[in-house]
Amino acid sequence: MDIVHTGLTGSHVGMGKMMNQLFRRAWWPGWRADLRRYYRRCPQCSRYHHGALPRQGLLQSNRVGAVFERLSIDLTGPHPHYKKGNVYILTVVCPFSKRCECIPLRNKEAVTVARALVEQVFCRYGMPFALLSDRGARPLGPSCRLPTASPGRWIGGRPPDMVASCDLSG
Repeated sequence: MDIVHTGLTGSHVGMGKMMNQLFRRAWWPGWRADLRRYYRRCPQCSRYHHGALPRQGLLQSNRVGAVFERLSIDLTGPHPHYKKGNVYILTVVCPFSKRCECIPLRNKEAVTVARALVEQVFCRYGMPFALLSDRGARPLGPSCRLPTASPGRWIGGRPPDMVASCDLSG
């Protein structure tokens, strides 16, 4: 068992591969139970194996029809301090065009995130129909209400009256 597990053909590859290797080379009554016991007592394997992974749900398709119609945002950090004191990074991705904007931020307050979105994304590319975010802390707090749009199409892009109403004072 030691040669199969730590030798040239083994090298701590896991229980299933180790069983296949040993089954091809040897057999005795109760060999599987002995192999499981040996595998559980290996210090290197027990350090990295933490049991079966939790089940995950099925992936859902993300239907997007035009550039900057829908934006995905995420806030990462704290990162090491930069020269200007920025610690967080606001990442904005358009799923249609795969364009990515990374905006450095000093803090992760809702007003700071809203100001960065309005000044550096919405003013440049227009207002999206939807913002997608992870289920973490909401980056845009109650101080910012983004307009909702009907799923209809307009000739020439988005309607001119779509303006974000954010309290950016502060």
